[in-house]
Amino acid sequence: MDALIIAPHPDDESIGCGGSIIRHIKAGSRVKVIFLSDGQCGDFEGRYGEGYISARKASSFRALDVLGVRDNEFWGFLDGHLWEDRYSINSRLMF
Repeated sequence: MDALIIAPHPDDESIGCGGSIIRHIKAGSRVKVIFLSDGQCGDFEGRYGEGYISARKASSFRALDVLGVRDNEFWGFLDGHLWEDRYSINSRLMF
């Protein structure tokens, strides 16, 4: 059985269901991860500066590599406003 992982932010896929992802990969399933946002609001104190988003993406790519996921997309919705974008997100998920 294939798996589609919908993650609000980078790292949610690994923290939330990394074990399930590994089981699917080991079973030979296709796994795709969709990141709804870039996680920009995760640096709420502004400690990491301009490189925060790129560092977060790079970290997610490393995590996906460790998990064995080869298929992913970043949809670019605004972090912290996913509820407001729910209709756009739902329409993109209709395949």
